[in-house]
Amino acid sequence: MSLPYFEYYVKDFHAKAAHLDLAEEGAYHRLLRLCWMRHSCSIPSDEDWIFKHMRARNDTAAQEVIRSILSEFFTLKKGEYFNKKLSEIHAESNDKHSRRVNAGKKSAEKRQKSAKKIKSLKNNDISLSNAGTLTQQPEPEPEPYIITDVIINNARKEKPKKRRQKTSIKEGWRPKPLSPEMHKKLNLTQSELRHEYEKFIANCKAHNRKYANWDAAWRNWLQSDFGTYGKRIARQSDQRAKQTNAAKNRQASTGLGGAIEREINRSAEQDDQNIIDVSPRAGDVDNAFSLGFIQDD
Repeated sequence: MSLPYFEYYVKDFHAKAAHLDLAEEGAYHRLLRLCWMRHSCSIPSDEDWIFKHMRARNDTAAQEVIRSILSEFFTLKKGEYFNKKLSEIHAESNDKHSRRVNAGKKSAEKRQKSAKKIKSLKNNDISLSNAGTLTQQPEPEPEPYIITDVIINNARKEKPKKRRQKTSIKEGWRPKPLSPEMHKKLNLTQSELRHEYEKFIANCKAHNRKYANWDAAWRNWLQSDFGTYGKRIARQSDQRAKQTNAAKNRQASTGLGGAIEREINRSAEQDDQNIIDVSPRAGDVDNAFSLGFIQDD
């Protein structure tokens, strides 16, 4: 088999054909091409055949050029003209081409065998699965059982809890009784509770406050800084701070410094006494129970 191309070594060709003129070099190339296109990589020794394919039937000068090239670069063997270098390239190219073809065939055969093997395995799996389904016994149906009310209630989807809407305070609203623990923590008298209740109602109406839980808002008010409890805690904290500072930085009890210190302490005591009037009145306990400030044990 002749390939449609051949390796052309430029330096080797130029070294051997550098002495040729233009006509001789052209005849040499055409003769090489004629040899390559034949399966034997050679041309017949018949001059009529050669002159016909070289297009030199009626050109005596060209015929002489062809004869000189054949005698110099070609070898006559068994009625065929061969070029030694071209024959070597031809044989090497055919060998490479044959190896590539054989490798491709082996690869294709390997892929076909692998595909056949996979297909056979799939067919075996299908046949085995079909055989298994034929021999497989049906499973017994489970016995019916009764679902209890508890399971039904648990299976039901829980509805999301609705958030309570905030409302303004209603006229005549009374808080729920405080727990004993809360009352013990606050340590407020009945007069203080009544006073805080009036402040809470007045503040909510003045600022148009709205709450979802008014009892929780009332308890938060009692424990906040607005109420008597919060002010009492703050006052006690201030008194402890004053005592600590006085112990650390004791000024002279006489003279101008002592007089200023006594005046500051007297003013602070008067402010503490003017915060709220906690003197009990007759009927405080009854009124407190009617308002629901204290929880009856």
